[in-house]
Amino acid sequence: MFKSRIVFLPFVFRFIGLAIVLIALAMTIMKLAAGTPFGSFFRFDADIRVYAIHAILILGFFLIAFSKERIEDERIQHFRTQAVFISLMGHAVFFFVLTFTSLTLQWINFPAIILMNSIFLVYILAFSILKIRDQLCKSTYNSD
Repeated sequence: MFKSRIVFLPFVFRFIGLAIVLIALAMTIMKLAAGTPFGSFFRFDADIRVYAIHAILILGFFLIAFSKERIEDERIQHFRTQAVFISLMGHAVFFFVLTFTSLTLQWINFPAIILMNSIFLVYILAFSILKIRDQLCKSTYNSD
């Protein structure tokens, strides 16, 4: 059995994190329905409640990203490593493009809390896609 040196949260925290993310999305929808423009979610001078929504999202994404799988083995560890690399490279390319283009002048005024949300979101998406792809490959080979 594979023993990781990194301590992850129990599997149930994945569902708690998902519930927190859904609550934050519901708060976002209510804020948008109340007349808050969508662009205000990406500005420094946003309302403190907008920052609270971002903070709640970070908490939910953190719980999802750092909770164990039902079966934690070498394959899952490999997927976690690949997902971290994909997330890191995606954000490096994003900031490289922004640094050397005129987009920097237009997009540089976003809060760092959005960067944290996007890093967690890209990690979770990459990890999930890698797991699903592996399951599809296994089912294809098993059906032959």
